[in-house]
Amino acid sequence: MARILVADDDPDIRELVALNLRIDGHHVDTAGDGEQALAKATTLRPDLLVLDVMMPGRDGFSVLEAIKADTQGLAEMPVILLTARSDRLDRIRGGIEGAVVYVTKPFSVAALRRQIYEVLRGEPEPELRLRAQRAALADLARVEAGTAAADGQPRPRLTRLEPQGPAYRPPPVESPIDLGLLSPRQREIALVVAAAASLPAAAGELGVSRTHIYASLRRMAEKLGLRNGPELARALRDSGASRG
Repeated sequence: MARILVADDDPDIRELVALNLRIDGHHVDTAGDGEQALAKATTLRPDLLVLDVMMPGRDGFSVLEAIKADTQGLAEMPVILLTARSDRLDRIRGGIEGAVVYVTKPFSVAALRRQIYEVLRGEPEPELRLRAQRAALADLARVEAGTAAADGQPRPRLTRLEPQGPAYRPPPVESPIDLGLLSPRQREIALVVAAAASLPAAAGELGVSRTHIYASLRRMAEKLGLRNGPELARALRDSGASRG
């Protein structure tokens, strides 16, 4: 059977999941925070990581990003996010950054065991990750375009992205982005994003994955005081950063 690492700061959930996976015959290791999870993943090289998002210190998204940026083979370890964060944008972020499955708490232990079985016995991780990323990017496009969800339900109100009103569009940026606040590599990425026709095109020009572009934009947005990566991408284009 497989070697699985379960990372969660809640000891009850951590041990509940670990116990059931051991019953299934897996060898299970556990971690109680993000730093420990990344250290054990790097050392033990498990076949799969079940990862909480909201943990003290380094959170699950940061751990996921570090794993998928690894160049020594760790990136192809499947990651299942198990989290209380059920917001649509969190699901999108999980898919874009490389999680193959996103499970929200409260959860069914039986369903989680079945999902773990399917991941371990299914397609190679890069294929699972690519499928999850494509689905997340498609959902992100629906959010940004203000369209209804694929199931025909009304678009949820995303208060972190927009004020009240279905006809809202982000206002144009009136002042240039201060690229001096960014590192040289971040400035390079910003200039390419500003000039490229799309984020996938920017990723291709830079020779990196779309996940890397989205993660870089998120970090740059935090540094520049913007709300998220998509807002920064729009701001870069509107501000004429490519001419800076």
